[in-house]
Amino acid sequence: MKVITRPTRRQILRGGAATATVATLGLAAPALVRAQPTPVIRKPAHELSHGDPEVEALKTAINVLKNIPNHHPAHWSQMARYHAQLCGPSSGELDFRAEIHFTWWFLPWHRAYLGVVEHILQIAAQDATLGLPYWDWVRHPEVPDIFTGDPAENPLAHGARNIGVAGGSDDWLALTSADEAGIVGASDFNVFGGGPVIVDPATGQASLSQAGALDRGLHGLGHVFVGGDMGDFRTAGQDPLFYCHHANVDRMWEVWRNAAAPTLPRNDPADDIWRDRRFAFQEVNGGALVAQSGDMVDTTEIRYERFSVAGDQELLHRYQYEKVTLDNDEIVVAGGPLPETGGIFETRVVDGELAISERPVTVAVSSALPEAPGFSPDSGFRFVALLEGVSVPRGSAQILVNVTADDKSTLAERISLLPFLSEEDTTATRINFEVDITSAMREVGGTLSTINVELRLAGAASGQVLAVDTVSLTRRR
Repeated sequence: MKVITRPTRRQILRGGAATATVATLGLAAPALVRAQPTPVIRKPAHELSHGDPEVEALKTAINVLKNIPNHHPAHWSQMARYHAQLCGPSSGELDFRAEIHFTWWFLPWHRAYLGVVEHILQIAAQDATLGLPYWDWVRHPEVPDIFTGDPAENPLAHGARNIGVAGGSDDWLALTSADEAGIVGASDFNVFGGGPVIVDPATGQASLSQAGALDRGLHGLGHVFVGGDMGDFRTAGQDPLFYCHHANVDRMWEVWRNAAAPTLPRNDPADDIWRDRRFAFQEVNGGALVAQSGDMVDTTEIRYERFSVAGDQELLHRYQYEKVTLDNDEIVVAGGPLPETGGIFETRVVDGELAISERPVTVAVSSALPEAPGFSPDSGFRFVALLEGVSVPRGSAQILVNVTADDKSTLAERISLLPFLSEEDTTATRINFEVDITSAMREVGGTLSTINVELRLAGAASGQVLAVDTVSLTRRR
């Protein structure tokens, strides 16, 4: 991507009405306000009904975008193409320096993306107050009613869905606030939102340091639950439900930022590498909208640079959610980046690689965390399982991380993965995951000598196997 010099504040045109020319959409030009005086409100989809003004405006907008010429930069297929272009399967050679999944750019890129889509939908609907609804998974895990029905009659419905077919249905439909709170409790952004891309200085090869808990957890599980187009990065954006799903992913970032109240907000990455990355999109009439990661933190001040033949301007996009908190008594705020207490105890499998399949593979906690006085699940330590060098699946798959003791077993985390590589791509792509198993260890009881971590593959194609370079267990104070 070509780096474009940011304009000075004097060059930025703020305020006033900006009339967008949308003759190619077959609409009269709406008077959209460049700097919205009040933020758009994104509402929970399950509280909306057919006939509500915002629902009917959203239907109108999607219909418009689906019925303009295919080559138009605002065509509905182009909205989906943005997502596909920065996902592993879309290029012949995977380059994690551009990838926006399983990295710390997952949240800022999708926020910039949804802002552009919302902006274009507002133009198509001629309604500057139109906001994307969000799918509140916990309070309404079923597909919101406004997104169901016959696609020929309801533009928000979609024919290419396979609800629950790929697995995870029972877990999705049984979600509680505790599931959200478990993710929000990680105060370190790298654990919650993803870690940086690591580039080997000797080879120049890029790899992922850590997939964020939100990305690999409820976000991925929602994609797997809906299935069909939503079950593949390359086609997910074709389904209108995708944007409703990701609006809640985006809302969870706000929930995370506010979870440490009253000492809020939490800190997003201060690293210039994170803050300076730019994301480019096409404006409705073919110009460019360029966002910078560091400008995606405050939803009431989302800034885009608009480059067009008419001149360079700033687009200020504003929105808020009706609710950005969870029930306080359900949020357990974990510590931030902590030093290892007593060192890292790890177990390495034979030949340096472990094969995860439908048959469970067990790693004994005692082999990695030796018994010591006061060293138990209730000793005040946090216990973390590190899965390093996990191979990327060719189809949807889920890694079940269970904690067992004697005849008891409980799920610590379900890591949901979507297809990440094309069939032709032979890249040995690996991802790292960090799973807090403390609560699960307490639930099964037992001592360190009887507790095991069990890894099993679910919802995958028959015979599929994922490789893991190293499984490590560590304790943290």
